[in-house]
Amino acid sequence: MATELSRERFARKNEVQQLRWAFELLDSNHDGQIDADELRGYFDALGHKTRKAEVEDMIWEVDEDCDGTINWPEFQACWQRCQEDKAGTEPRGLYNVVLFLLHDRGCSGRVTLEEVMKITYLRVGKEALDEELAAVFGTSDLNSGKTLSLTEFLGCLHLHQLQQIRSRPTMKSRQGSGSAAAAAAAQAPAVAAK
Repeated sequence: MATELSRERFARKNEVQQLRWAFELLDSNHDGQIDADELRGYFDALGHKTRKAEVEDMIWEVDEDCDGTINWPEFQACWQRCQEDKAGTEPRGLYNVVLFLLHDRGCSGRVTLEEVMKITYLRVGKEALDEELAAVFGTSDLNSGKTLSLTEFLGCLHLHQLQQIRSRPTMKSRQGSGSAAAAAAAQAPAVAAK
């Protein structure tokens, strides 16, 4: 338990610095706001093909004051909401891009399994680490030498997040299992009476 608490403290302590670095990298004109052109410029530099509407949607999902840009408080709020989102309902477009940035500290345009492991451990802990790495990279073996581009990374995260959403129980599945249990309970006295 003590190591879990120290992991969380360390993660929170360094998180603001890392987020600030990512924000400033995306804010290429240094005006304190990230707009669609700056975000698209980052994508273009890494060879990540996106439609203009996709980039605008990423901005819109986070832009709380509807000014067409993302300021520092909006950027932080997006990160925090996605970190705390257990239901998988928060928009994750920009969040996933920021995850890539935080992993790609050398700005090479590719992330290695080892780079992803460090931050993922701080985010999810030891118990979920291998599962998260395998979901994104297809393996948790550090010796695999596997790397991912931004496009590959975003695609893998998107699929993993869809799988997580689909695997969650829904009202329909709960009702189905509830009615099956009720039907089994109704038959139990009849079987016992015979």
